[in-house]
This record gives sequence, structure tokens and C-alpha cells, in this order.
Amino acid sequence: MLEHLKHCVGGAKHSQLQLQQCISRKVQLSKPDVATLKHKAVQYCIDGYQSFRSVEHKGLISLMQTCVDFGARYGKFLIADKMHKRNTISREVCLLASQVKSELAVRLKDPAADGTVSVCIDMYTDDYRKKSYLDVHASWIDKDFTFHHAALAVRHFGTLAHTGIILILILQATSYLVACHYSLMALFSVVVCVLLYVANKLSLSLSLSLSLSLTHSLSHMSIFH
Repeated sequence: MLEHLKHCVGGAKHSQLQLQQCISRKVQLSKPDVATLKHKAVQYCIDGYQSFRSVEHKGLISLMQTCVDFGARYGKFLIADKMHKRNTISREVCLLASQVKSELAVRLKDPAADGTVSVCIDMYTDDYRKKSYLDVHASWIDKDFTFHHAALAVRHFGTLAHTGIILILILQATSYLVACHYSLMALFSVVVCVLLYVANKLSLSLSLSLSLSLTHSLSHMSIFH
């Protein structure tokens, strides 16, 4: 029977995965394969102007592992024929971001209604391209006393200087968008009041103070609730 199985190939292809295709196992790569993998990593960094640390990124490792899993499932094929282009990925990012925001808005509905959402702002510069960002984070505890945290928005500073006026304007615009999307207009009113106080303390321009005052008034109008 065993000898028959070794020589019997059958007329139909097996669509069911074999056991060895489903189980992850440690393998000992040959020295030429190790060198090839190393050279491909170098090529990835040089051709794409990627940092050396990028080869350790979990997203890249996960993508490579998916390709290995597909190879075990379908056999050898050209991954370039199946990879999605940048426009498709861009649309998918926007779609997933919209879904996450919608789900997060539902989760924030009750905490926002009873005023138990704590919002903080984080400013930082990334390690690779030295670009500055402003993040808006929310923290809250649900009725089961479970702690939750979420990033509500990320704003790129671009090449703008980190002056008081620029920071206030960006905080104003970012907090307004967050408040509208997540129904946190009461919080936005508090933010604008704080910005008005800071603007007065810094003796900023009259036009900026008027802009903040107008936004503060609009935040109380029904069209924004």
C-alpha cells in the first residue's frame, strides 16, 4: 500500500491543504539562501530609501509571512502579479479608516453623553523623516470599569514653525473636526475657551482672537450638534 501511494499521482489535483502546509516549523536555511535573504533586505533599504530598522517592522514581517503562507498554499507564483497598486491601497486605507472612525464614534457615544471622556494632545517628531505631528487621544472607562484608549486624529504640521499662533490655529482646527465627528462639541467649547485664554496671555493678534471667538460662538449653535 505504501509503495502504491508513492507512485500513484491520480488524475485530479488536490485542493485540500496538506498537513505540512498548515504547520509552521523552524527551518535551517542553507548558506546561499541566507545570503540571498540578506541581500534582498539590503536592496529593499537602498532602492526604497528605507531605514535599516524598517526590516524589523512588524508590518513588513507580517506581509512577508503572508507571502510565505500563500506560497505554501498555492505553490510558487509571481507575487508581483497579485500585489495591489498604490491607488488601491490608498482607497483601502481610507475605507478602513472610515470604518474605524464610525465604530469609535458609536463606542464614544455614551462616555461623551455623561462627560467621562478624557482627551489629551500629544506632539512629537518621527525618528525617520523628522516630521512633526499632533495627535488627539481619548481615554475613558466603561460601565464595567474597563479602561479604553483610542487615537482620534493625527495632524501633520508640514514645514510650519512651532510658534504659539500656529499651534493655536492647528489645535483649533483639529479639535473642531474631532468634536464634530465624535459628537464632542462640549469638549470643543472647553478647548476653544482655553485657546482664547492662551491667546490673551500671549497678546496675540486681534484677528486670531476674533477667529477663536467666532468659533466659540459657532460651537454653541444647533447646526454643529
